[in-house]
Amino acid sequence: MDHGLSKGIVLIPTHKKLDAIGTTELLRDNVYKRYGLSETIISDRDPRFASKVFQEWLKILGTKSAMSTAYHPQTDGATERVMQEIQAYLSIYCIANPSDWVNAISTLEFVHNSRPHADNKRSLLELIMGYQPHAMPKMFSPSKIPNLEERLKQINEWRKDTLLAHEIARERMTKRNDVPLERFTEGQNVWLDTRNFQTMYNKKIRPK
Repeated sequence: MDHGLSKGIVLIPTHKKLDAIGTTELLRDNVYKRYGLSETIISDRDPRFASKVFQEWLKILGTKSAMSTAYHPQTDGATERVMQEIQAYLSIYCIANPSDWVNAISTLEFVHNSRPHADNKRSLLELIMGYQPHAMPKMFSPSKIPNLEERLKQINEWRKDTLLAHEIARERMTKRNDVPLERFTEGQNVWLDTRNFQTMYNKKIRPK
């Protein structure tokens, strides 16, 4: 995801066995060839990103690595919110398409990048290309070739499901972001989960 102006995304299906070298190859084949080298890569502390191989690769390329701390996503709050929206509509979409969602990744990416972000009045594609590329027609003319007819129906269903999932996720994130942050007042007693906080106490004897 571009954490700068556009908030555009590149979606890449992969697998759990992916290693650091495989990650660099995915970035080369899907990001570099489109936009060139990144100045900074913001990531979590996944072993693929935190590994010596990946970090050395970034160092050689002159790309800065900024890794967020677990349970502290403030490294880039705006990007985190958009990523949550993407995760939400991917999960919603996959419920209705549990087996063929991988084939629809390109459609999901295009739909997202064709819609204006909350901070902009123009889409990613408009910001980069200077115009909004044409999307596929809402209705396809009938085809006499059965395989093609079936494929066109599938593409149309993917797009409808993607738009619906995107809108549901957007509404869900809007409601979540509208919840006021000032829920407590000074002097109130609250429970604080300290499992992910560093303190001076030994973990076995520190206050609960």
